[in-house]
Amino acid sequence: MSNENQFEQWCKTVMSDDADFCMEYGAYKNLNVRIRWEAWHAADKSMQSAELQQKLNESERYGRQADITIENLERRVEQLAAENAALKHATGQCKEYFTALVLNQLTPYNPAVMNGTCAIALSETPATDAILAEVRGAAIRKALDDCSEFLDRDCIMESNGISYDDAALREVGAMALQKALLRQEAK
Repeated sequence: MSNENQFEQWCKTVMSDDADFCMEYGAYKNLNVRIRWEAWHAADKSMQSAELQQKLNESERYGRQADITIENLERRVEQLAAENAALKHATGQCKEYFTALVLNQLTPYNPAVMNGTCAIALSETPATDAILAEVRGAAIRKALDDCSEFLDRDCIMESNGISYDDAALREVGAMALQKALLRQEAK
């Protein structure tokens, strides 16, 4: 229904039935109808403007959230790159040291320094560990979502064509698996 049709329907409810909706040169002939149309049209534009402003505000809010997310991701990438660079450097030094040791050559570095360097290569990597934990958590949640039907005894019976007792056993096993996965995700 067009805006004019909606207006005319509304206008018939607030004016007498003999309201004249004839138009001349793109405007209603009846002055009362024309004034109401202009008010209707202005209100409609105002509502559209308010809707656009609301959408703009939401868009700006989403933009700020996206900026924050991007900044967080960039920070995490920088942390991963720093960990990776340190590991590559330490691994390269360890390789040189052990190659020289195996070939019975003089060690190019002080063994105490090399032990410290190799310890760096074997040290904890918090940024990498955090991302791997997120990936594991997402995989666990996906697995739980995909397997939720196996927690319902009726679904188990129907999908496998088994008895109520067999379905009950499978349900117990599925619930135990779900609890184990949830515990694993919490770690």
